[in-house]
Amino acid sequence: MKKISHKLMLLFLLTSMLPLILIGGIATVWSYISTRQAIEEHNQQLARIAAQRINSYIEEEVALLYSLAQNIERVGLSPWQKETIVRNHVIRFPSLESVMLVDSRGDLVVSSELDEVNLDPYQQAFQYALHERRAYRSPMVIAEDLVPKLVIGVPVLQRGKSVGVLLANMNMLYLWEIVDTIRVGKAGNGLLIDTAGQLIAHGDRRGKPLVLQQQDLTPIFATSHNVWGEQVLKSFATVSATGWRLVVQQPLSEAFAGARYIVLALSLISVLVLAVAVFVGYLGGKSLVQPVEKLMEGVQHLAKGELDYKVPVSGRDELARLADAFNKMGDDLDKLQGELATRERAAAFGRIAAALAHDLKHPIQNLKLNSDLLTKKYDDAGFREHFHEVMQRELESLNYLVTRLRDLARPKRLVKIALNIDAEIGQVLDSFKESLNRQHVQVEFVGEKSPTLVLGDMLAIRRMLSNIFENAIQAMSENPHGGYLQVQVKQQLPTSMAQIAIKDNGCGIAKERLKSIFDDFATTKDNSRFRGMGLGMSVIKEICESHDGSIEVQSEEGVGTTVVVHLPLAKGAVAELYGDVVDSHTVEAEQLHRLRH
Repeated sequence: MKKISHKLMLLFLLTSMLPLILIGGIATVWSYISTRQAIEEHNQQLARIAAQRINSYIEEEVALLYSLAQNIERVGLSPWQKETIVRNHVIRFPSLESVMLVDSRGDLVVSSELDEVNLDPYQQAFQYALHERRAYRSPMVIAEDLVPKLVIGVPVLQRGKSVGVLLANMNMLYLWEIVDTIRVGKAGNGLLIDTAGQLIAHGDRRGKPLVLQQQDLTPIFATSHNVWGEQVLKSFATVSATGWRLVVQQPLSEAFAGARYIVLALSLISVLVLAVAVFVGYLGGKSLVQPVEKLMEGVQHLAKGELDYKVPVSGRDELARLADAFNKMGDDLDKLQGELATRERAAAFGRIAAALAHDLKHPIQNLKLNSDLLTKKYDDAGFREHFHEVMQRELESLNYLVTRLRDLARPKRLVKIALNIDAEIGQVLDSFKESLNRQHVQVEFVGEKSPTLVLGDMLAIRRMLSNIFENAIQAMSENPHGGYLQVQVKQQLPTSMAQIAIKDNGCGIAKERLKSIFDDFATTKDNSRFRGMGLGMSVIKEICESHDGSIEVQSEEGVGTTVVVHLPLAKGAVAELYGDVVDSHTVEAEQLHRLRH
């Protein structure tokens, strides 16, 4: 897609389709959610009504048996009178197929049946009602005549004691009729499941055989499918009298038919809007291509340095104003280039001056401090010798910095030799001896058993170490109990690198400032006493990288800072000078000659 007209066409498509897609998606989701909620609420209401009807039906029958049980023993009736009452009760209520009165010993007193009665199938109902003194309802079973039946046992109570049990066989055909009346849409129906998960009633004619087969619906009871694998929307209600669960289900294809019509309508609208957007995008892109192509041609001439090239200007729209601004930009570019060059030179000189001031500060401070002590310790021969060494070392550093300033216009020269980094650390720490003593800083050095030799420029390495130690000492200046400075040197032979870890217990660096500590003019010192120009860490990083090394800083505010420097190990006593391999003594002689001249 290289042409602007194509991009504009795509823009029109996106701006027109994205809102439509967003609105269509929201409408689709809302339609499905609201449809599902409405169907579930409706089906749930149907399930509750049907479950209440079933529950009322069973409770009414149980209440009739309770009434019969409590009245049959309250009057002095003879056995034949009791038998007459029981048979009349069965005749009056068709749902009761048989009723039997059993005494507390389990002997039959009277029965509505003319034939001899076997009480073995009723033992569980008898025992439960007699001892628990409440009604017993058995699981529903399909009898030999293919009629669903339920055994009910009701205790006969006198003065709070069970004196017998009234047993009844209850016909549950009315229960099937209730389930058959449940209809949702064209294909929705209801089914009834007992506490063991067995199907006891089904409103679909295809499910009638499953009821007679006592089908176990436990595997699909918690799924979104029916027994034929169709996806359905289910609602549940419980028959409180028995614990059975009534399920009202409707196929998803029928339940979401209305929502699908909405999606189809939105799809058709989207296609129509897409066609209109393509046409408008094509016309709009074509009208904008020519002015933009002229601007592109002007940019190409400007890139070649033809600053006097002018883009034709026609009209008064935004593109015309852009072309006019482009022509003015070409006229002003020469002036801006000259000003930019001047500013860059000024910025470079400013940075050089800032860096020079930063690096001169430490040698001058050491010279001043030792000069002040010379008047007090002049009679101390050891101090005079120490003063002489400090003067020589710091003057060599000043000479090195001046030489670097003189050679700024030339490529940097690093004279790398095999340096004993342990000794170099000791030399630099010695220059901070007075500051360390004044601040009561305890220094611990941990090194290898043998000296660690690194390949590096002696004064550059000392400059790097001096900056790190100076930062650490300043960070510990506010510690009332003194400071602790640990220097650890390790040889990492697998990588041929030396690791120098310098750890202090100073004020630390805030987490948000750690990312910028190596930037020029970025300082982490808020104390005006030590606040510098923010060049120390950038100089340290530059020296590390110029030696093919690396540096990382770990710090926690209020705890301390650890600076870890990695420098390449020197292989034996051989070093590299300007690409040639020479003896280290020759290199050291050359370096000292360069430093002193």
